[in-house]
Amino acid sequence: MIFPLLQNHLRKLEDIKTLENELLTFLDAKESYLTIQDQNCVPNSLKELNKSLEEHKNFTNDLSSRKADVDKVCKIQKCKTVIPGIQLRSKIPKSLG
Repeated sequence: MIFPLLQNHLRKLEDIKTLENELLTFLDAKESYLTIQDQNCVPNSLKELNKSLEEHKNFTNDLSSRKADVDKVCKIQKCKTVIPGIQLRSKIPKSLG
């Protein structure tokens, strides 16, 4: 009876790990985009400025669309069960986590 429960729990953990990797890839791409955008000058024309504002709006909407996934992964990180004799270490710096 406990074996199916463990298999189910393992599957859920694997799903979270997959989601975490997807989010890291997503954030790496967003960071690269910002790095490129940071090198661009502020547009002089109103048309170009409006285009940049629209791109920024799309960028922030894209980030916001992944909030539920980020919350899901963070919730799991906060709820780790402590196993006697095993110390779990987070890779998140204490200043961020």
